[in-house]
Amino acid sequence: MRPRCAYRTIATLVLMLLLNNLTTITAAPPSDASTSTISVDENWSDDAIFNGSVIVASGATLTISSNLTVATGSSITVSDGGELVMDSATMQSEANDTWLSMIRTTASLEIPLQGIGGEVTVRLYFTAELTQGTLKAGFNGTELQDVGGDHTDLTTTLTASTNSVQIDLEAAGFIAIKISGIDVLEGSDNDAIEDLRGLDYHNMKADGVTTWNLAISSGGTLNTVSSMLNGVDLNCLGTCTLASTSMHTFAPIDLGATGSLSLDSSDLNGSITYEDVKGLLGAQIDWDANSTGTGGETDRWILENQGQTLTAPLSGVAITLEGLGYWNTSTQVSTGSDGTVTLSSRIVQWMDSSGVVSVEDSQITGVTYSEASNSWGTFSGSTGPLGTGDVTLTLNLPMISVLSVEVLDDKSMTSESVDVKATIKNDGAAATIRLSCTDSTGADVSTYPTAIPVNASAGVTIEVEFTWTQFQKGEESLICTPMIPSVFSEHQTLILSDASSATSQSTDWEAPIDPNEGGMVTTLIVVIVIAIGALLYYSKRAPAKEYDTVIEEEEESAEDGSEEEEDDSEDETTEVSED
Repeated sequence: MRPRCAYRTIATLVLMLLLNNLTTITAAPPSDASTSTISVDENWSDDAIFNGSVIVASGATLTISSNLTVATGSSITVSDGGELVMDSATMQSEANDTWLSMIRTTASLEIPLQGIGGEVTVRLYFTAELTQGTLKAGFNGTELQDVGGDHTDLTTTLTASTNSVQIDLEAAGFIAIKISGIDVLEGSDNDAIEDLRGLDYHNMKADGVTTWNLAISSGGTLNTVSSMLNGVDLNCLGTCTLASTSMHTFAPIDLGATGSLSLDSSDLNGSITYEDVKGLLGAQIDWDANSTGTGGETDRWILENQGQTLTAPLSGVAITLEGLGYWNTSTQVSTGSDGTVTLSSRIVQWMDSSGVVSVEDSQITGVTYSEASNSWGTFSGSTGPLGTGDVTLTLNLPMISVLSVEVLDDKSMTSESVDVKATIKNDGAAATIRLSCTDSTGADVSTYPTAIPVNASAGVTIEVEFTWTQFQKGEESLICTPMIPSVFSEHQTLILSDASSATSQSTDWEAPIDPNEGGMVTTLIVVIVIAIGALLYYSKRAPAKEYDTVIEEEEESAEDGSEEEEDDSEDETTEVSED
């Protein structure tokens, strides 16, 4: 039974392979700039020119095992669920525009030789014609000479067995110097260097243009083995595996936030930017030790952070950031009307050309809110690592409670002031606030000071005293609450507790004299004064009553007085006569 079961299993596998081969169509790429969709498995096995746009649908696999020359503008798009396999294949841009660009004012490149010796000429071709004085060039150790035109010849004499020579370049400024080709005349041989990217160079980078597109959608797959791609702009939002594969003159492989790239003994040499691979946070990159990149100042891969949002409780919050991105920069941003600010895209992780991985060390070093500086003060918030995710910031704001309002005087008369004491608690940051008071109807009342200052230190309870004057009699209470700066008008819950105001005990205001009663009192006083005056007046003018006894005494006194007066007169006459 066991041999029969094994036979059935083998037969089943063979049948599946046969069916698989039967369902794989041998075809050719489009050559007429047309657009087509591959819905069943297809194999391009013959060398050809690829000119057109191809979509690999979900469930289908396109296998390329040939050498293709790719016309400008051509593209392959692998849909979600589709697959592209390159096995010992070449996809070479038809334009093949490549060059070496100087990235500093001085540069050099090493030219390999056969070691014949004697007179050797190195011809440099430029992508654009140079004017005299733009560039100097020459062999290392010799005086550099001015060069111009679309090419220049440099000649020297070398000894036999000299296997290489260094060419030094010096530009007049930061201008675009691009070497598009190099010929070497050594002995009777005149050979062109086929791949400029394979040279050893300093302060230069492989450069060029991409002319066709390869897009792997999220959920799509790319697998390459022992293959080469040239002049391609590869976007891999799905899963891409490059094994023993070379890429030349390419835009950095773009992974977006969903792509996954694995490199196994592959060579990415000739990125037209300063990165071989780029992606957003979320992308996955596995770069093995046997894979190489463009080298020089071009990083192997970078991951960028886009759309990081900082949120604060208020608009106008100033946030100071340091250690940002690849260049370790500092900046200050402010929250907008919705209390948020979105940071610019920045590189947060990267692998340099030597394989060293670095991670951004960004910090929030300052959070300041000064919109209320002319009223309550300036407030700060929490600091610390920025990280890469969205951040919610906190602000250390005042938290004011008005615990009580108490009238201190027992008697209260209208138009006269009474002493009042208010108790305020601050459970938040220190602030210089002011109180305003109203009566039970909400109308402003007269207090001194009008706006009552309170130096509300952090975490303390403070008492303030002021005076209250009421101009109408009757019972009334005093309601006091903090004066809110306009910047907090829509966010009062951030700065006021539930006890945001307090009401005093009811106070009975009495008038010193009621206006009606005052008129009657005045009238009574006037009547009394007049009556007293009249009595005094008439008492002086009334005649005295005659009593006999009194009269007799008065008459006797009068007679005595007359006799004394007569005696005095006689004496005075005698004295005069004597004289």
